[in-house]
Amino acid sequence: MKIIEVDAGRFVNIDNVFKMDLIKVEKSDACYWRFYCSDDCYSISKEFENNATAREWLFMQIMRASGGNEVIEL
Repeated sequence: MKIIEVDAGRFVNIDNVFKMDLIKVEKSDACYWRFYCSDDCYSISKEFENNATAREWLFMQIMRASGGNEVIEL
């Protein structure tokens, strides 16, 4: 089980996510991740200033959750 904190106090089990979308905020370069665990159920991450920052954050979160089988927070 790989749990990441996508926003303050909001957690997602990456193993249950079947789709992720990078959503751009209107009229800015900002964006956020949308994690789907079913067609009707999704969670939104914190906002990032650009696509590169969002992709780097996601990569680091998954690597941290995967490395050493540590539990980030319960």
